Amino acid sequence: MTSPFLSIAKHRVTADHPPKHGADLDYERCAVLHNSLAIYGWVRSGRQVADMDKRPWWTKHGSDLLAHYLRPSLVKFLKKVFDLPKANFFYYVSGLAGPKQMAGFGELIADPEHKQEDERNRFITLYLTSKDLVTKPNGIM
Repeated sequence: MTSPFLSIAKHRVTADHPPKHGADLDYERCAVLHNSLAIYGWVRSGRQVADMDKRPWWTKHGSDLLAHYLRPSLVKFLKKVFDLPKANFFYYVSGLAGPKQMAGFGELIADPEHKQEDERNRFITLYLTSKDLVTKPNGIM
């Protein structure tokens, strides 16, 4: 049986294909991994790929205001990744956060070094934790 992850093997970090340097998100690799895991989860839950809504997150939720607050590499990532409604990304992770959920996390963290208004939302929630498993559904930031 062929592994469902062979299609993403060329995006793995190896000596010949090192990680991207710098502080920016390697949005190409991350988007390939996200979409591969989304397809795998979709199929393993008994659904057909043909029934999958593959529209990118940004098409459904993006805006000029949001683009102003997010790093350009994160916007590029959100323009490439599938946003699957009513489909858990993983057992503990329900999927990508919506715009309001992304920005809400900055209010929860006390950060005395970054009090300026433009740095208030420097932390975002990218993936939500399944609400049935936790009281605060902030997952991966």
